[in-house]
Amino acid sequence: MGGIPTNWKGQVINPNNEDENKVVKGLWAAGEAASSSVHGANRLGANSLLDIVVFGKACAENISEINKPGDKIEDIDINKIKELLDNYNYLFNKKGSVNAADLRLEMQKTMQKHAGVFRNIKSMEEGVEKMQNIYDNFKDVSIDDKSNIFNTDFIELLELRNLLDNAIVTMNSANFRKESRGAHSHDDFKERDDENWLKHTICYLNNNKVKLTTRNVNLFTLNDEVESVPLAKRVY
Repeated sequence: MGGIPTNWKGQVINPNNEDENKVVKGLWAAGEAASSSVHGANRLGANSLLDIVVFGKACAENISEINKPGDKIEDIDINKIKELLDNYNYLFNKKGSVNAADLRLEMQKTMQKHAGVFRNIKSMEEGVEKMQNIYDNFKDVSIDDKSNIFNTDFIELLELRNLLDNAIVTMNSANFRKESRGAHSHDDFKERDDENWLKHTICYLNNNKVKLTTRNVNLFTLNDEVESVPLAKRVY
C-alpha cells in the first residue's frame, strides 16, 4: 500500500487534475479490484486471500471510524435513482436483432485471441477495433423473456453489460502499454520500461468511448516502520 494517503485505507480512487489520490466517497475495495500487490516479486499482485483478509479488515475498520451507529445517512438523489431505474427498464424492454449469448461468445473469443498473456501490437490493435464493434453492437441486444419473476435472461443481459465494460477497457489498456510488465508480456517490447511506463494506467469509459490517462506510482511507505521495497524484475 506504499504511497497511498493515510486516509485512504481501501477507498477507491478517482484521480483528477488537482488530486491524483482523490477518493470516491463511500466506495471501498479489497482483493483483486484494489490491486494492492502485496505478494512479492514472483507472484502476480492481488491474487490470493491475503488481500481480502488484510485489506478487507482495513476497509471495515475505516468504515467504522467514518460512520458511527446512529449517524445520519446521506440524502438520496431521487433523480439519480430514477435515471438508474429508467435505464433498467430500457434494457428490459428494448428491441433488437442481437442475441445476448451470441454477443457474449464473440466477446470471449476476441479477448482470448487478442488479450491473452502473450501480446503484440498487430494483434492488440485488431482486438481494440473488434471490441469496439462488439461494444457498439450491445445497442441491438434484446431478450425474449419479459417476465418480472426470476428472469435469468435479463440477469445475463446485465452481466454482459458489465463484462463488455471490463473487456473494452482491458483491451485498450493492454494496447496502450508499450512494454512487458507482470502478466503483460509484449512480444514487440520484451523488457520492462520503468523510464517510460512506471505508472498506473487509468481508463475511463464514457458514451461508448475509451479515454486513457496515467497516474504516478508512489514508491514510499506510509510510515517509517518498514523501508520501501526497491523495484526488482519479476522472473520465473
